[in-house]
Amino acid sequence: MKNKVVLHYAFIAALFSIILILSFANVAQAESSDYKSETYVDFPKKQHKTKFQSMYFSLLDTYENPELVKKFYISKYFTELQRIQSEAMLPSLSEETATIYKNSLFNSSHKDNNNVTKILQFLDIYENKYENNQILSELHKLELKVLKNELTQKEAINIAKLWLPSKQEVTPRKPLLTERNSGINLEAARAYAREWAWKINPKYGEEKSKLIFPADCTNFASQILYAGGIGMDKHNDVFKGWWWKARGDRSVSWINANVFKNYMGYGFSTSYWGMLVDNVRDGDFIGVDESNDGTVDHIGFVFLKSNGRLRIAQHTENYLDWDKNWYSFNGEGAYYRVRR
Repeated sequence: MKNKVVLHYAFIAALFSIILILSFANVAQAESSDYKSETYVDFPKKQHKTKFQSMYFSLLDTYENPELVKKFYISKYFTELQRIQSEAMLPSLSEETATIYKNSLFNSSHKDNNNVTKILQFLDIYENKYENNQILSELHKLELKVLKNELTQKEAINIAKLWLPSKQEVTPRKPLLTERNSGINLEAARAYAREWAWKINPKYGEEKSKLIFPADCTNFASQILYAGGIGMDKHNDVFKGWWWKARGDRSVSWINANVFKNYMGYGFSTSYWGMLVDNVRDGDFIGVDESNDGTVDHIGFVFLKSNGRLRIAQHTENYLDWDKNWYSFNGEGAYYRVRR
């Protein structure tokens, strides 16, 4: 008799769980029904600024109603998001976990799917509350260094600019040091890219994001640049210069796509893939900002330009191939020509 009672209550609990799941799905669908027929929805966003060393700087935009936007994407791309969560055993999607979902997609075999591109663009904005908190945390560390006289105010401001997003109204940034834009030994860079595009050089290892997923694109780009004869700018502070000393002992600019772009400078940016192709040449580095929020998400090396196409060497995913899915963000993201 006791076993029957236990089974009875277990059945009720399971039924209640199913009802809750279905209710959430229905709420998500109802909340987003007005947008259901739209291919792309430009949800309202909020702008943010912060004061640092008596100057005001723009932070990343965030959704005005992030939960409504999340429900819309859950209802519209339920199958894809469920597959991502299941395959990588991810926690529930939130502003704090959005970056983990994005990194999972970068390493997914489904990345070429157009729906996945839309999800990446959503996640690129949805993660920005967390990203802004990270930026503010780094700025706070810099302010402490100024107070301790470990950095001058000018040094702190220059380093802070490396972390901040690039807004389209801002004049393209030039390198703070002229040698950053010096010529690369193209054949040496190509030789390194050809050898290591498909695999990891054990000397440098593979960079991870939150110790879970590979996030090695900028680490590999820096290796190519160094192999191409560009000297390191070494310091004992990870926020300064561009350098690698050992696995786990390297500057932020060596491994972070947006900091790499800001440190090396960029001479051209556009929302259109074709315009980027027209304005790059062999040996350039290129970056893509998936949602045009001002932060570059990925870096690649132009191994060869031919007949209006680019042969790109990159990591995460690892390849030396023609274009792949770089053009996926055409017209909605932003592309950068880095170092020139």
